[in-house]
Amino acid sequence: SLPTLNPVASSIYKSNISGLGITEPKSESIEIGTNLSGLVSQVYVKAGEKIKKGDKLFRIDDREAFANLALRESELESAKLDAAEKRVEFEMYRSISDRRAYSQDEFNKKRVASQIASQQVRQADAKAELAAVIVDKSTIKSPINGEVLKVDINEGEFAQAGVLITPLMEVGDLSMMHVRVEIDE
Repeated sequence: SLPTLNPVASSIYKSNISGLGITEPKSESIEIGTNLSGLVSQVYVKAGEKIKKGDKLFRIDDREAFANLALRESELESAKLDAAEKRVEFEMYRSISDRRAYSQDEFNKKRVASQIASQQVRQADAKAELAAVIVDKSTIKSPINGEVLKVDINEGEFAQAGVLITPLMEVGDLSMMHVRVEIDE
């Protein structure tokens, strides 16, 4: 005996239009990558998890970045000490009331040395700030509130920076779905 088939759905309307459609998150599907290449040292989320903007998704090995930050912060402290020493020397020359005790050239050298040391502090501070930015960039964070749709990276794998054929992760806001329909004319 032949199996019983369910009847085909029929419309109650006189005329119909049909189309091919897909549903997508309100935010669309956001493909997550990294702008720093390196080994993935930690993956913080799994597909299906709810996330908030700024939540950690994964981290690129940041040991070198932290070492560089420590070096830059040390250079900044050295520059500050050198600038303080140069400033004290210059202030000492400025405080001498008898201008015959030193030459104008010597006074100018102390003033310029103090200014150069102050500039070196600003440069060392900028380098330390840049190193801190690189440390921060090694942890990839969610750009939106939503849900992790896909995870295509694991700890120990190499994450390539730039545009990828397959994104490392996908996130989206599923609080409202949009339907995109193609209707053939």
